[in-house]
Amino acid sequence: LKSQQSRLKDVFDSFDRDRRGSLNRNETAAMVRTLMPDASAGDVQYFRMILDIDGDGEVTFNEFVNGIKDAIATSNSTAHGQTGGHSPELAAVLKILKDYITSNGISLAQAFDQFDQGKTGYLTHHDLLRMLRTLVPNLTAAETKHFVHHLRALDADGDG
Repeated sequence: LKSQQSRLKDVFDSFDRDRRGSLNRNETAAMVRTLMPDASAGDVQYFRMILDIDGDGEVTFNEFVNGIKDAIATSNSTAHGQTGGHSPELAAVLKILKDYITSNGISLAQAFDQFDQGKTGYLTHHDLLRMLRTLVPNLTAAETKHFVHHLRALDADGDG
């Protein structure tokens, strides 16, 4: 475990160019692109969001390690058939969204427009985070990250 942590620290430090002890958005993007050369812009955004647990725009070493642990756990559970075609988490978020739309008397398009803060015609990772915090305000950072992971399955073209 110590040798793995040491290797992770070496990888983290190699991308922490300004030696502040955290990776900014550009450093995190460079790391993702180096480790995954075929990563799309959406993939880079996704990994930045997943690793930045507290959403402050910086990835600390602890966030990095926890993100790696979560990815391994998710990979292991998927490899052992513990996830189905439709995750219960995704179904739960979609039900909450449906209830939100119904209780506010708005259409799906109106709800989408509410959460599309930049009026770009798509929901960015930050828009998804805001949506989740609106729909389920008591989620912990780890729970939010987990839900966003499952919401990513709805990104049909993979552009983030």
